[in-house]
Amino acid sequence: MRYGLLGETLKHSFSPQIHAAFGIPDYEIAELSKEELDILLRQKTFQGVNVTIPYKEAVIPYCVQDDVSKTIGSVNTIVNRDGTLYAYNTDCLGFLYMTNVAGISFTGKKVAILGSGGTAKTAVYVAREEQASEIVVVSRSRNQISEVFKEVETADYFHPELFADAQIIVNTTPLGMYPNVDTKALDLSSFAKAEAVVDVVYNPLRTKLTLQAQALGLKCTNGLPMLVAQAYFAQRYFKGEEPKVKDDDENLLQTVISAIEKQVRNVVLIGMPGSGKSTIGKLLAERLGCAFVDSDEAFTRKEGITPENYILTHGEAAFRDAESAVIKELTKEKSQVIATGGGSVLREENRLAMRQNGVIVYLERELCKLATDNRPLSSDMDKLNKLYETRHPIYVNLADVSVEVKEGDVQAMAQEVLFLLESL
Repeated sequence: MRYGLLGETLKHSFSPQIHAAFGIPDYEIAELSKEELDILLRQKTFQGVNVTIPYKEAVIPYCVQDDVSKTIGSVNTIVNRDGTLYAYNTDCLGFLYMTNVAGISFTGKKVAILGSGGTAKTAVYVAREEQASEIVVVSRSRNQISEVFKEVETADYFHPELFADAQIIVNTTPLGMYPNVDTKALDLSSFAKAEAVVDVVYNPLRTKLTLQAQALGLKCTNGLPMLVAQAYFAQRYFKGEEPKVKDDDENLLQTVISAIEKQVRNVVLIGMPGSGKSTIGKLLAERLGCAFVDSDEAFTRKEGITPENYILTHGEAAFRDAESAVIKELTKEKSQVIATGGGSVLREENRLAMRQNGVIVYLERELCKLATDNRPLSSDMDKLNKLYETRHPIYVNLADVSVEVKEGDVQAMAQEVLFLLESL
């Protein structure tokens, strides 16, 4: 192995894809036991490696550390120079890049950092270097960060008054991460002075925390730019170059971030019943090379009864409860085209779930062209008109793009949707 990633469980890592985009096509994944890690680091048969959980501290005794990794007590990049291993921490550079791109500045601001692990130390280091006026580390248990950074205050979640005036909130905990996407580190409505939110979670692309931040008009970012940028800076060290973004590489960084987003995001189709979501959705999935799922079909598999018959048997309210459970399960997965039921957008919890990993496409079709067979809620034009009056504004507000579904070539309609998606 010349270059690669050392860790314990790495099956879903984006690292090979990221490093290939930056110029190392033979970047490998190495899932190692502690004994295998020891052998590799003693034999030194590599040129450069990245290190992830749980070995960021375990590799330190084998290396000559730079000041940043010494301060934080964590290493994520090792370079072999003539048999001597030099250790660096590019997570800090990645974290700073992420916040800079989001337009978030720590200078003169009170920062609340949620969590007490290695990423929390990274956030503290960056906030301190960027001259935050005050830093409070918030954890459910006692932590050792204050022993490393003497000027840092500590608090727990049970005393929110100690950090309720925070201007920047940084989540370094796994709260909100897949598969527990319904969790949230805290409620931002209690933070009247909040200006920005940084959430290092990137699966899902939008956590409940960042969705609330967006709704409140706060600056926010997920952790994907940090993931990509730390790899970029690691390669600079691999090549013996200064860890800075070259002028002609800024677009490359953004291209890689965008490519991963498009690779993992769901395409969620919304619209009136009979608007063509399933037909167009199947074509989209085929062209994108991803899975297609229909929420009504998923409902039928789970409940053993079609949505139409469930509504007739149990009523619409009970159906919406059961439908919400299906929507949440489908949307927390990634890389899918999802055709949703026409009324699934009526509940805020469903709209949030769709947005966590999804780009939303509204397929709008003339009412007179909509199919009404076996649809108890839209069985005639009067019902259909009433549904449209209620749902159309929701569709429009929720959608990232809207497409008018015309009669004729559905292949052309799918191509139009693809064209619009590519521009996002």
